[in-house]
Amino acid sequence: MRAGGARLLVLTALASCSVGCVTASKSLARDWLPDSELTYDPAQHPDAKAVVVYRGDFLLMYYENKAVARSQVSRHEAIALQSEGAYALAEVRVPFGADDTLLELKARIRDPSGRTEEVDAKSILSDLSGSGERDLNAKFLRIPNVKIGSVLEYLYVIQQNGFHWYGSQETMGENPVKRYDLELRYPKEMIIEAKEYNSRAPIRIERDDDFDSWKMSCTLTDLPGRERDEDAPIGRSSSLAGSGASSRFNSRNAPKRRCAPGVAA
Repeated sequence: MRAGGARLLVLTALASCSVGCVTASKSLARDWLPDSELTYDPAQHPDAKAVVVYRGDFLLMYYENKAVARSQVSRHEAIALQSEGAYALAEVRVPFGADDTLLELKARIRDPSGRTEEVDAKSILSDLSGSGERDLNAKFLRIPNVKIGSVLEYLYVIQQNGFHWYGSQETMGENPVKRYDLELRYPKEMIIEAKEYNSRAPIRIERDDDFDSWKMSCTLTDLPGRERDEDAPIGRSSSLAGSGASSRFNSRNAPKRRCAPGVAA
């Protein structure tokens, strides 16, 4: 166990790509959150501009055949706006490269009265941000008609060529997070490393028969907001009171030490 509750997990299966490849027959597309998960108590965070009632990051890596590797990257998020200072969160940056494929994009807004309206998200997806920024590796979704008390919910699934995903997820931010889910599905040939900071939430490893893959998952709850720190690593809190999780995959620099699938090293 590391300082601050951090722990390191490394896992893999003793196999090579030439022995049976995994084909993804399903997408990471998900249903809308139930009303119970969109409910929160504003009095718990009276000074927050917004409360992230749900944030989920999902990754599926698979072989389409022995020569073609693909990834699906998905984020599902619901944000409750508590002040006009949070209106900027109605603009969502969707990572999207020239060779990527948009498999799923949807958004909806629940107004303060509880009435929910789905937005035609694909029709309002733009190459430009509201400030005129153009990013060759992203598109921008601006959810309209937001108000104080609105809850914004969106989901995207992007398909990418290869296993080039490498990075940490922003589990925490300036706004408190009620629930955060991280799920990685990967074929048996792969080595995954995960780190958890300042939290003792279990990292689960199990077989996912729906995708014919292994699944590593972790759920964090009631994460406080933190002050913005430009020098803090992504996925880490700028204070000891915070919690976070990050994960990475690197096929070229995979650790030489191996363990059986689903077993921590």
